[in-house]
Amino acid sequence: MTGCLIGDTRADALERARQLYERVQRDADFDAWLDGYAHRALIGSIDEVAERLREYERAGCERVMLQHLLHTDLEPVRLIGRLGQQLV
Repeated sequence: MTGCLIGDTRADALERARQLYERVQRDADFDAWLDGYAHRALIGSIDEVAERLREYERAGCERVMLQHLLHTDLEPVRLIGRLGQQLV
């Protein structure tokens, strides 16, 4: 399982990242937090996330669960569905 912040564009995904960042008080500024989160999560447009998932596949990963933490924002669920269609 890995975190996933996905958008139609990279800017959309980064806006979702900012929303997630602002949900709790953090010691790091946004850029430092984002850098750390990006090492353990998938962040980007549908195409960028698809490419990262292909990297996982080339490394031998057969299944991935994407963790969506902005529960009131349902648009990423639709985008994950589009992502799945792109990867088939």
